Amino acid sequence: MSLSQAEVAAIGNSLVDFIRRMEIEHVVYVDDAYDRGPDLEAAIVWIGTQHRARIKNYFDRFNVDLDPEDEELPVTLRTWLEDEGNQEAAERLLAQVLTDRVRAKDHVATDRLVTTRFGELLEGYRGFIPIGPEEWDQRQTEILGWLAQERVLLIFDDDLGQDHTSGSDILDTLIRGEPPERLLLGLLSYNIKEGQENEVTKDWKAKGCAIPVTGIAKEAIAGEDGPGELVLRVRAAILWKESEGLRSRVDAHMESAIAAASQKVRDLTALDFDEAVFQASRLEGAHEADSLLRLYASLVMAQLRERLRSDHESLRDLATLRAFSDVEREHRRPGSEAWKLQREELYESGTYVNGCHMPTDVGDVYRLTSPPPAEANAPSQIRDFVLVAPPCDVAVRTEGKRKAWTGILCQISPQKPSSGMSLDFFDGETGETHWVNVAKWIPIPLWVLDFCATNRGGLSTFDVTSEAPEVLSEGWKARHVELCDFATKMLGRHLKQPAADGAQQTQAAPAFSSYELDDGSSIKFSCEENKLTFGVERRLRLSPLLARELVETYSRYVSRPARPHALTLELRRTEEEEATGGN
Repeated sequence: MSLSQAEVAAIGNSLVDFIRRMEIEHVVYVDDAYDRGPDLEAAIVWIGTQHRARIKNYFDRFNVDLDPEDEELPVTLRTWLEDEGNQEAAERLLAQVLTDRVRAKDHVATDRLVTTRFGELLEGYRGFIPIGPEEWDQRQTEILGWLAQERVLLIFDDDLGQDHTSGSDILDTLIRGEPPERLLLGLLSYNIKEGQENEVTKDWKAKGCAIPVTGIAKEAIAGEDGPGELVLRVRAAILWKESEGLRSRVDAHMESAIAAASQKVRDLTALDFDEAVFQASRLEGAHEADSLLRLYASLVMAQLRERLRSDHESLRDLATLRAFSDVEREHRRPGSEAWKLQREELYESGTYVNGCHMPTDVGDVYRLTSPPPAEANAPSQIRDFVLVAPPCDVAVRTEGKRKAWTGILCQISPQKPSSGMSLDFFDGETGETHWVNVAKWIPIPLWVLDFCATNRGGLSTFDVTSEAPEVLSEGWKARHVELCDFATKMLGRHLKQPAADGAQQTQAAPAFSSYELDDGSSIKFSCEENKLTFGVERRLRLSPLLARELVETYSRYVSRPARPHALTLELRRTEEEEATGGN
């Protein structure tokens, strides 16, 4: 839906107010749509690039008594244009050249709409200077001279016409060496597609530019959401200095906080360190690596908070950058990668969890592969699940024992269920949300999942001849012995069958078979001489906060109070009535 004039005016007023608060004295937008007309040189270049038939047409229309085939045409044409006796015809010819040059450009209508956007939004700002490339050439020294005293935002259209340097090349020249600190830059282009703006800005930054160039997708500005999009990109171009300054100061605080936290840990006695990391881990069945990271992280965060909250410059920049959120934006924009930062907070990667041989725990996400159906060439079924169980029952204690024997795996899928919880940014490629369906679960023996914890790749496979990984905790080394005994017995059952004379004979294992779970479903299974393998792979782990929410969600689901069914239809309510309280 297109915005009304009142809505556009409100957006423009907000932008102008922001520009003034940021003490921007001038916003200069350079676009060949603002050219008032070609100069003699531009006209000569334009005419000289046309086909001979078109040049002859120009000459016939405006009574130019010159030969289109003349090798000295640029010289003779200049002389003709400068002749006072040809002034009226020359003006008409130049006007026609201007019209033809504009029509020859692609996206003419879009160009005009973009210039209109700038005019609408910056109408109330006296510092807005829309100029063409020719005027830029004439006023460049003057405009750059303002930077000695003022902050100036320069925005260039990339395509400034055939006879002018491109906006990209002009910007490349401006940012070489040590550009003025007060300079702010933006690049508007059809080559920048919506969603690619951040990548363009990163590419300019990768060149080592002291001043970032904010990419702006021209077609996005011309769209229905163009006013809001233009405001967003202008703000990004203006706020780079405060943003960079804040991050630089936080980097310095980080170094100081890490040093202080590290010193606190070094000051611990050997016994205090042992108690905080190893004794506590042993009692709780936690991995020492998690306890160690938790110790350092908590100390670093405490030191960082203390430094940041007493840094008045950082607090001032935070207040300034808060203005960036004044403009309404979608939760996620095309091309944004901020969700990847959030995802790192929500999930621990399988590379870390499996590489450190982390114990089986609530919130571990597994991919289960079922045997392919009997139909020829049918693929195996692959599904994702998350482990739900009382955390204390899953933890393996010092002696290698745990309370629980079976765990609950709740299915994860992109479809929102009637009972469940969301996993934001679950898909690592797209950042799409998936859902845990607590009503769709399967029981699984925990020893099948424990096999995953013994392998760096996270696969549920166990070789009875292998040694326990060195990094396993004391309780899990004892658990490894139990797993080895269990796997040995299971191999004996599957690989040996009684012969007719009562003796035992080894039977070749199939390429794969199935292992049936208690609910009747099955997972892929195979066994070799010394190794069991299940179609189970640990993929990642939910953060502690998400894991706690998962347990609470499942607990609410299984503890819903049961009511006797209604004996009258008067008590039956529709879903809509339930949602609105009957109103």
